[in-house]
Amino acid sequence: MNALTPNPLGQIDHADNRRSWPTRVSDLSEPEMLVLGAYRHWLTGIEHERPLHYEIVSREFRIALGEEDGKSAFAAFSSMIRVLARGTPRTIRFHMPCCGELGLSETQIVCLIAACQHGRLMLARSIAEWLVDPAHVGDLLGRLSLVGSLMANHGLTLPDRVSMHALPDGAGRSYIDTVH
Repeated sequence: MNALTPNPLGQIDHADNRRSWPTRVSDLSEPEMLVLGAYRHWLTGIEHERPLHYEIVSREFRIALGEEDGKSAFAAFSSMIRVLARGTPRTIRFHMPCCGELGLSETQIVCLIAACQHGRLMLARSIAEWLVDPAHVGDLLGRLSLVGSLMANHGLTLPDRVSMHALPDGAGRSYIDTVH
């Protein structure tokens, strides 16, 4: 099964703020799956020294964004992976392309692109600061912002999940939170 294959069950109901945060690939929208699949295939290609995975990423971007923008997205994504590899203070973890689970770093990349698309620049910067050291934040943001812009130009907008799951104004906001 291809992680980039759209799943109709993954459609997001933007009116339902109570929906849980995605924990499985089937919870994601089609644009989110494009990003996740690119990330997983690229890292799988590195890990297993299989260039076929880069070709899959290139093909998926060109199918989704057209030839010219697909090539630009592929180049930006390639640069983003190099920035991530140079600048991350931790081990990069990812699931294989066919896995139905989501990892923390995977969701952070998806959320970072969504934040860029929705003009949530402070959120995007915060996520980037978690992913890489300070010297690489700007480069990471630039690459993923370009990918997000190219996707948005083709109608592929990632949902702003952070806003979807925000508490209503003034509803129980404090520095403590009751678990049970």
